[in-house]
Amino acid sequence: MTREARPAGQWAAAEFGVHQATSDGLGGVDGIDGLDGLDGIDGVDGPMPPYIRRPHDEVLRALLDPAVPDSRLIVLRGDSCAGRSRAVYEALADRLPGWPVRHPVTAAELAAGIPARTVLWLGELRRHVDAEDGAALLRHLADLLDGEGHLVIATVWRPDWEAYTTAAGTGRSAGDPARTAGRLLGRLPEANEYTLESIEPGWGAVIDVPARFTAEELTAAAGTGDPRLTAAAAAGDEVTQYLAGVPGLLKRCADPDGRAILAAAMDATRFGHAGPLSAALLRDAAGAEGDGAAGALEPVAGAGAGTAGYRLADYLDQHGRRTRQDQAGSPALWDALAGHAGETGIGDLNRLAQSARDRGLFRHAAALWTSAAARGSTRAATRLAAHLDRDDAARAAAWAAARVRLDDPWEVTRLLEALAAAGAGDAIRVLLARDPGGQASLDHRWDALGLLGALAAAGSAGRTGAAGRTGAAGRTGAAADDAVQALTARLVERARADDVPFAVSLMKALAAAGAGDTARSLADRVADQVVEAGLEDLDDVALLLEAMPAAGAGEAAAALATQAADGASLDNPQEVARLLKALAAAGAGDAACALLARDPAGQVSVESVWDIADLLGVLRAAGADRAVDTLAARVAAQASLDDAESLARLLDELRAAGARDAIGTLLARDPAQHADLWDTWGAGCLIGALHAAGAEQAAGDLAARAADDGMLDIPEPATWVLRALRAAGAADLIQTLADRAAERAEFCCPLDIAGLLDELDAAGAADAVRTLLDRDPGGQADTDDPGDIAMLLGALRAAEAAAAARSLAGRAAGQTRLDDPQAVAGLLEEFRAGGAGDAARVLLDRDPASHVSLAPEQRQGVARLLAALRAAGAGDAARVLAARAADAGMFDLAGDGTRYPFGREPDGAPSAPWRWTEPRPE
Repeated sequence: MTREARPAGQWAAAEFGVHQATSDGLGGVDGIDGLDGLDGIDGVDGPMPPYIRRPHDEVLRALLDPAVPDSRLIVLRGDSCAGRSRAVYEALADRLPGWPVRHPVTAAELAAGIPARTVLWLGELRRHVDAEDGAALLRHLADLLDGEGHLVIATVWRPDWEAYTTAAGTGRSAGDPARTAGRLLGRLPEANEYTLESIEPGWGAVIDVPARFTAEELTAAAGTGDPRLTAAAAAGDEVTQYLAGVPGLLKRCADPDGRAILAAAMDATRFGHAGPLSAALLRDAAGAEGDGAAGALEPVAGAGAGTAGYRLADYLDQHGRRTRQDQAGSPALWDALAGHAGETGIGDLNRLAQSARDRGLFRHAAALWTSAAARGSTRAATRLAAHLDRDDAARAAAWAAARVRLDDPWEVTRLLEALAAAGAGDAIRVLLARDPGGQASLDHRWDALGLLGALAAAGSAGRTGAAGRTGAAGRTGAAADDAVQALTARLVERARADDVPFAVSLMKALAAAGAGDTARSLADRVADQVVEAGLEDLDDVALLLEAMPAAGAGEAAAALATQAADGASLDNPQEVARLLKALAAAGAGDAACALLARDPAGQVSVESVWDIADLLGVLRAAGADRAVDTLAARVAAQASLDDAESLARLLDELRAAGARDAIGTLLARDPAQHADLWDTWGAGCLIGALHAAGAEQAAGDLAARAADDGMLDIPEPATWVLRALRAAGAADLIQTLADRAAERAEFCCPLDIAGLLDELDAAGAADAVRTLLDRDPGGQADTDDPGDIAMLLGALRAAEAAAAARSLAGRAAGQTRLDDPQAVAGLLEEFRAGGAGDAARVLLDRDPASHVSLAPEQRQGVARLLAALRAAGAGDAARVLAARAADAGMFDLAGDGTRYPFGREPDGAPSAPWRWTEPRPE
């Protein structure tokens, strides 16, 4: 594909990755033998079939508003071949036909600059996250999205979405591509939570693209008169998959060589090989000639005129991850991956090594990590040091420490920790001698701050060792101290007033490291800069005030407190409350008095009721009674009455302050009739707060509104209301509403019914419990979700509804899904707890061990199910699941460490003893 940016209206659908449509579900392939023609789905000429507009298309068009200046990211989430690329192609041609589109996109192009009003079409996000330049590309994209005029569009599978957004909140390097991707995705609104009219295009969004057509959409497709759409609609509801030739992709893998090559490609890709797969690697892995590769896989253009290798089609990749998750890969594949390590990217090597380790293939993991470390991968060195036994780890660590990169401070921190855990003192000294404090990049300053702590810890350990020994440990301490000083100087120079949280953390780290003078100097400098900037951010001022005394900058803190009290803006109640708390923590009583003398209670905005309630509490704690009275009167007369939870908090705070007049004023405005009921917890809180304030009539009125609004007819909202009332001690209201909920609650979800039963029991509403049980919730419950059923069984058992529980257990055991290991484990545990032995036997006879999903995100559930099977006496089933789990990358759950002291081979046999050996110089 060309890198030339052309107007959206001049692109062909195939250039966007849209598959050529067919009428036979075979992808337009020309050959029947083996896998010939599988790549033909993108190469057959012919007009595209008419496009069936679906709800997600309207959302996408709303987001592509050309008048919106903000840069934004739009992500279409769904399965491969669900029509995501076609949706983008059609929407751009319709809404932004004149906007230039750039595809594919590289880090170098982004670094060179992208003109405004340009569309960047990324395609599948995973390919960029896993690419060798993925970190740089995503970093540039993040910078681009902070500006104006750029539109970035990508597609993502749901498992990848979940993996990336999870990575954003876990301990990873700030430069980790998955973490960066997760941070970009995590800030996007979910488009399905908004009406079309309420969508804000400038925010971007994630749009779900359903894999299946609705009945109405199938009728529309069949009525177009296009024979391909007619055939697709007649074949089922997976219309886009049929048009893309998905059935043909799977049916035509009859040739043994084609099957072997496809299996090798699927496994290598799901194990982490994101780069092009060379024909030689596939031939070695599959034991077959390379002719099949051209048919089964998509060729990837090389730097010149040739082919760099092959890539698995997205649908086949997704299919392989689903259907081969409990396959460990063949011995030939793992040998080929190790043998072709020299042509494999460093990121791929690290992922492949981790996949090997997760499957118990210790020898292969060591070889792959060694290859990556030889090419400078700090992460590989860390994993290698943790992976090997102590003697081998020390040798490998010393070898790796001399050659890995030291620019990523997070990775260097993890390496130092791994070396210390392995007792690899020589390796630590080798690493420290290479000036890690001077080489660490400061682009990710928080990671660099973490490295400062790790270097200080290494120095402390070195000095401790020197006390009982000679020479080496003392040199370690001295070298670490030098590294700390080098990195400290760079970080202090980088610290500035527009990033006070980092400056404060750095001050604390310096003080902890014994660099008190430096910490004090930094505190003084940043405080001066904050004052010069006009004390605009009182949160920053508060952070400084709280940290400066501990850094030895008490005089500067007192001066800052005085200036903040005299000059801070008083319109934001949250910031005023924060500043008052900080002044108290800093012991700046005079400054606090000066601030209160400026009458913040009369000046702050009362728009946010929640923030005003917080400020009232702070003023009350400060003994500022006059300010409390002033603010209470203002908010009672002016506050918005729509946010129920905020009103409840305000009422509670007014009661605590004894502000009876303000309470009277607020109640006279009838909040019970004005509060919005969308927040069920908030509604319950407000009913309880009104009750506690003695406003029984208002509490009853609001409860009646909740009932009339249908809130009590749905179990989940009813539960939240009752729980809030119980927390408020409103026993009389609970009885009235509990009876109403028990009589009318819909049996829509077993989990919600379980929650309602539990809450009724906790509230002591015995009559309501009996009323609900008389309606037979167990007999009407949908048994599809075993986790939900387990919760309902537990609630029935707690309510002593033994017969209902037995009946439900019997139905669920034979009908419930078996794909979710966490949920199946919960159900099996509940069967045992409830004495439902017959139901447990029926469930076990259905062989859940062979059916549960072993996707990576299911690890915790698999561990729980293994324990549940063993506790149920199902040892054979536990062994089946343990074997599947080991092949799926959960080898540690099998508990076979004594049988496999050196790991295992891909065929499952224990590995012979082996030792790590240093690679020969190339």
